Amino acid sequence: GSNSTNIIPEKFGTFDNTGTNSTIASGDNNKITGNCSFIGSGTLNTASSPCSFIGGGVGNIANGQCNDFIGSGNNNTIDFLGASSVIAGGSNNTICTDYAAIVGGYRNFIPSAKGGSGFIGAGHHNVTNANSSVVGGMFNTASAGCSAILGGSGSIVQHSHSFIVGSNLTSSFVCTT
Repeated sequence: GSNSTNIIPEKFGTFDNTGTNSTIASGDNNKITGNCSFIGSGTLNTASSPCSFIGGGVGNIANGQCNDFIGSGNNNTIDFLGASSVIAGGSNNTICTDYAAIVGGYRNFIPSAKGGSGFIGAGHHNVTNANSSVVGGMFNTASAGCSAILGGSGSIVQHSHSFIVGSNLTSSFVCTT
């Protein structure tokens, strides 16, 4: 049922909100434990980091240190090592570092890394580390700082300041394309 921190009537779903100044607007089985957090709708979403936002979807978890945003989708997670990170949508995407973003896609991963700031645009099964990006594609890994993969599949950037456009390529030197 409703209490002072929720606007959802009991007949429209169940919820668990123990966060101070937090709101669950609608949905079912959503949970907030972080202060100043918000869940808009959906089901089985959890916002445990302070000042976090989950717009909707199913099974999304904002568990970072603070200021996390999950727009929608299903089974997306911002891990406890992350802070100020964004997952706009998609499914089964995970962020474990600060100031990182996954726009969408499936099973994309940004692991814990010194410096944070990884970016994945879309695609599936892509991995990026600190200060590197994968714009799209599948099964790509950008593991060096200040590097990027612009698309394709199965490519690996393992040298800093290097870029790959295409498939099944591996960087061989620093500062190369």
